[in-house]
Amino acid sequence: MRSLMAALGAIASLGLSLASAQALNMNFAENKRESIVYINLWGKIVPGDDEKFRQMVLPFVRSGKVIFKVSTFSSGGNVQAAMGIGEQIRTLNAVTAAPLRMATYVNRNPVLTTNVQCWFWTQVGDDVMNNGPKSIYSRDMRDGNIDSCDCESACFLIWSSGISREGNFVGIHRYRFDEFYFAGLSPMEAKRMYESSEQEGRAYLVKRGVPQSIVDRMFATDSHSMYFLSREDLQLAKSTPFLEELTMARCGQSKARSYWNGNDHISEEDPSFTQCYRGVLKQAMIDGAREYLSKYGP
Repeated sequence: MRSLMAALGAIASLGLSLASAQALNMNFAENKRESIVYINLWGKIVPGDDEKFRQMVLPFVRSGKVIFKVSTFSSGGNVQAAMGIGEQIRTLNAVTAAPLRMATYVNRNPVLTTNVQCWFWTQVGDDVMNNGPKSIYSRDMRDGNIDSCDCESACFLIWSSGISREGNFVGIHRYRFDEFYFAGLSPMEAKRMYESSEQEGRAYLVKRGVPQSIVDRMFATDSHSMYFLSREDLQLAKSTPFLEELTMARCGQSKARSYWNGNDHISEEDPSFTQCYRGVLKQAMIDGAREYLSKYGP
């Protein structure tokens, strides 16, 4: 355990230097009628942000509310803090959301654009389909500003912890240790330390149901590169089998559909199914809140 903590402590970041890091920003929107809370996280992840997250969440849970969704927008940061937030989200059974890379239709086929949007929950209403207005931050991937609207590196450790995961703009790569510290190790010391931290990271992700192919891809991508999850990767990473099967058993098949009407692409929702699905989620979140109090409440 001591060697593992030393290893995690020496991981400066997944994609960031802690020297220039600022604390992760956090705010919330509350639906008082349903007693549910939406949380927004954005910015660099630094040591202590997991405790900061606990201090924000705990008063809501103690007052009988559940954490419904955590939207996380970050270009990376401290691994321990990200894992600490992820553990809490997993306990809460909250949904997680990453940025959305928008698509347009060319010859009736969806084509990804360079427009990325981060949807901040700023007010929550009673509309089951939209749940109130959102504040949307939008950027162009070509602008070179990596700190504006992303979910990369350590952000993946948070996003992967959701009971259900939304969004499609997620980047991964292997751990990066503090370079000054790591360069001073012998090859055997570096090997032992990296293998220890990788083993812990793999166990963390497997526990969250992240497919082995994505875990392998993460640790095969060097720390100065970035692999963005493909459409096929996302289909695997966003699947929660027990939740999907329970929802179908209780709610039936969704009647939502997408089609081409001759001039445009049309999407039709199924409000009844969405309402039923939210009910399943909230039941899981009530159980999660109870467990959270016993684990993080004292």
